Amino acid sequence: DDYLDKTPLDTLSEDAVFNSAALAESFINAAYSVLPDPFQEGNISSITDEGYFRYGGTSTRYIASGQMTPSNVMYMDEGGSAHNTRTTTLNIWNRAYEIIYNLNYFITFVNEKGSRIDEETKNRLMGEAYCLRAWSYYNLIQRYAGVPIITKPHNLDSDFGVTRSKFDDCVDFVLDDLEKAEGLLPTKDACKTGRLNKDVALAIRARVTLLAA
Repeated sequence: DDYLDKTPLDTLSEDAVFNSAALAESFINAAYSVLPDPFQEGNISSITDEGYFRYGGTSTRYIASGQMTPSNVMYMDEGGSAHNTRTTTLNIWNRAYEIIYNLNYFITFVNEKGSRIDEETKNRLMGEAYCLRAWSYYNLIQRYAGVPIITKPHNLDSDFGVTRSKFDDCVDFVLDDLEKAEGLLPTKDACKTGRLNKDVALAIRARVTLLAA
């Protein structure tokens, strides 16, 4: 009866990924790509009266000309007119929620099913997951004000009609995630270079509270 119950050789199951320290870390590493690169043509500081674009072409010209609208800020590969690579810090909606889904997947699995990873590594990765989710939502509310707060990975039976939460509720959610992260992340001295730590979580908290103020 179990003749066809074979372990796939071309994919990894969630049990295999989230119960392996190396694979789980690789999964979280992929979420680091939600950090936008601020050093490019169409960064968020371009949307100011002081913004000046001195080159020709159309990649970010519409920002300096004050012609940016909710429709043309969409990327070309999404059906809009924004440059796919030169304005990637502006419209982060799709990218952020895709990574939030993966972070929710990891957090939900570990909280509900547990993990056989050693406690120190598990706590660090959970801290990074909460911190990255907080950073993702911070960048969203910085651009869009109140956004839908989603804390569980969607499946076919999920309610896809989640409404946008109020800005203050989003701020509270981000600060709650950062508090969880601070309790799980290692200190800067005990952390590998390039990875999230308590100091980073505190720095994000400073940005969020400044934005809210």
